[in-house]
Amino acid sequence: MEPRDIVQTLSAGSLLFSTLTQAVVDAGLAGTLKSFRAVTVFAPTNDAFKAAGGAVTDFVSKHSLQELLLFHTLDFAAPSANLKAGQTFKTMLPGHSVRIEEEGGNLYVQQINGNARAKVVLEDVAFNTGFIHALDAVLIPTMAIASTAAPARPTVAELVSGTESLSTLRMLATKTGFMQELAEEGPLTVFAPTDTAFGFFALAANASNDAILMLLRNHVTNGAAAAADLSDSMAIETQAGGILTVVISEGGVVRIRTEGGIVATVTLADILAFNGIVHIVDVVLEPKSTAPSLLTIAGFIRVQENLSTLKTAVDTLGIMSLFESDMQEFTVFAPTNDAFDLLGASTVSSLLDDADALKKLLT
Repeated sequence: MEPRDIVQTLSAGSLLFSTLTQAVVDAGLAGTLKSFRAVTVFAPTNDAFKAAGGAVTDFVSKHSLQELLLFHTLDFAAPSANLKAGQTFKTMLPGHSVRIEEEGGNLYVQQINGNARAKVVLEDVAFNTGFIHALDAVLIPTMAIASTAAPARPTVAELVSGTESLSTLRMLATKTGFMQELAEEGPLTVFAPTDTAFGFFALAANASNDAILMLLRNHVTNGAAAAADLSDSMAIETQAGGILTVVISEGGVVRIRTEGGIVATVTLADILAFNGIVHIVDVVLEPKSTAPSLLTIAGFIRVQENLSTLKTAVDTLGIMSLFESDMQEFTVFAPTNDAFDLLGASTVSSLLDDADALKKLLT
């Protein structure tokens, strides 16, 4: 039996989490949370939501249910053994962090520079990509209820600058001067690759500023498009002149496909900015025309959906690092998944289990 995903796990714990499960669905976060490679959720129990009452309603009326839930979410998997007193973590709500505290043998989650605090009453509810820790109270960001008017939203540039997992995007946008456009222009929709995405991409060291700027513009479209505005097979023109195609699965997961066949998953949708909307993606959306100048061979293999079998084979041999550098030149005749399929599933499986045979095939 395959392990449960986060929504299935919350649903199975309905005696504790039925209110939270419904909130995740109502906020449109079910598909997003399931698509994360790793996630930790501090999950208020049903009793916690009941006790919070009007405070939750007040917050949602001024902001959004999605923002409230993102304040309870971390973008990595953290079992309780890794949660130590004094540690601080940025939540997935931009600009809001929490600190782990310990008192009387119990763990607490405390908002930094705020009053939100809750005790962990159940630890380590595991699911396929992370952990749930149950809380006895709903964490409501203090700044969100301190005023009768909603605070001004940050610009797209401020969101990028303030999000730890977007440091590479921030560096490249600053280097090319694109950050100023993200601050002043709009409305914009930005598909923002994480640092992990850029790590897989392996940006070539000799890439020019113009080429990098073209790369960044391929992640930006004019006009603010929320996830609800995206439909399956919808074509979107980027500022780089490329076309991105929206692919929506039956489970509601949103993916973005480039003209070159690169596919990225929207891992976090609808981060609202003063001048647009940011969607976090897990793969760099390389413009088709600039691939030779920006992408190393390793990066190209990693992001091409139709080369996933080759990627598995190269990773099995442990030779991907040979293709990481842009200082050496190689010519690679890359068999597609369809080419491997012609060998038959049993033959491919045998090759992946036989390093010597696999090495002869690939080299």
